Amino acid sequence: MNTEECEKIPGMIEGTEREMLFALARSLPFSAGENAVEFGCFFGRSTNCIAQGLAANPSFTGGSRFYAYDSFRCRKNGGFAPYVLSFSQQGDVLGLLRKEGDMLDFLPVFEHYLGSYIASGLVVPTRAELADSQPFAGDIALMHIDSPKYYDELKVLTFRFFPRLRQGSIVIFQDFFFHWSATLIAAVMAMADRNLIRFRASAASSLLTEVLRRPSLEDAAELELQLTNRKCVPTLIDKAIALCSAMELNQRELYLPRLTLAKLQYLWESGDHAAATAEIANYFNSGKKLNQVIVNDFMEMLSHGFSARKLYEQDHEAK
Repeated sequence: MNTEECEKIPGMIEGTEREMLFALARSLPFSAGENAVEFGCFFGRSTNCIAQGLAANPSFTGGSRFYAYDSFRCRKNGGFAPYVLSFSQQGDVLGLLRKEGDMLDFLPVFEHYLGSYIASGLVVPTRAELADSQPFAGDIALMHIDSPKYYDELKVLTFRFFPRLRQGSIVIFQDFFFHWSATLIAAVMAMADRNLIRFRASAASSLLTEVLRRPSLEDAAELELQLTNRKCVPTLIDKAIALCSAMELNQRELYLPRLTLAKLQYLWESGDHAAATAEIANYFNSGKKLNQVIVNDFMEMLSHGFSARKLYEQDHEAK
């Protein structure tokens, strides 16, 4: 991988995740017409890693494309704007941002960094809010999900895009090991329980999964019915903790505790303060310790009142 090409793109995805995306995109077998998709591209650092791998993959031919989905904009007073402005300044691309009313449009920044791959037809930027995203023709062999942190958004993909995943496809859930991802963690675990996917590996906050059988609309409907009962979420997170505890995880001490934080966040946001308090006591009574990164994550949750939903909706409401 050309690390210099990738690292010049400002972004939050870590080195181990970048290497994993490149290696998967380069080695995964594609049949004619099968595609790669990504949800949540930001300025294109992860997109670049995947694009580099696909460009080096001899099986990625015959009409295959890499569809990169993002709204590519946010509200100036929303929760995401500080990141857009900070990373734009870091990359010296502030002048490429478009300011339209109360919106910041960063598609020109993405096009600036991914220009050669877009011009060749390998990468197809697709501007759409997640709720409005629709699949293109063809099956999907590789999917990288960085945008949804909640099941309410993930279900758009389970109904519309997951039925395009064939057996052996790879799905990477970025920010699976994240303290704001409680219902995402639960949904992914529920899919594993249904033998739709299996957990294979981790890289920083990303979970790599393999599709065991093509998900159907019936599977999506059953998952929706299960996740509608929000009382099942803590139990599913416990299952995910147990499953991940038995795996060889990248930076285990930093990322495994975040699953417990996610459960704590969910319980508190749901109003079950007694259970949330008991979760903290159980964690320490079992002899586990918190490192500084996890303490910082906890303080972030505390500063937002254990809920970031309003900030998310402010950035992703209908534009």
